[in-house]
Amino acid sequence: MLLAKGLYVLEIIELERGELQPNTRLTYAFPVAADALLLPETETNGLAEWSYKVAYNDVGYIDQETQTFTPQPKFEKSYGDCTYDVLPVHVHYSETPLTDRDVLHYLPALGISYLAGNITAEGEETYEYQSIRSVK
Repeated sequence: MLLAKGLYVLEIIELERGELQPNTRLTYAFPVAADALLLPETETNGLAEWSYKVAYNDVGYIDQETQTFTPQPKFEKSYGDCTYDVLPVHVHYSETPLTDRDVLHYLPALGISYLAGNITAEGEETYEYQSIRSVK
């Protein structure tokens, strides 16, 4: 997965036995340069939410969607021996029901985010992470 500013998905491609699978490549193009994309708290000036109309290419199928980002209250979380500020962000995609959204946890000290869960009309699914490390 390739992220812009540690929050915005630019590319997803599956890995199988250490090999990239080109027939699974999904890319996103935002309407602004990567350095102009907003980050929660530090660059949104208190915005309750913000949206981008995003073009995407899903293995040759080209379309667009609006992605709406809604920050949630900050909290602290420990991963292994380290504790970080976490800025949760809910992301809604225009082609999904209004109740559906992804929950991202953005860690400003590291400049990264991860998928922490999904919320749908049927309920909420949460993914718990025990540690964070770089992959080489």
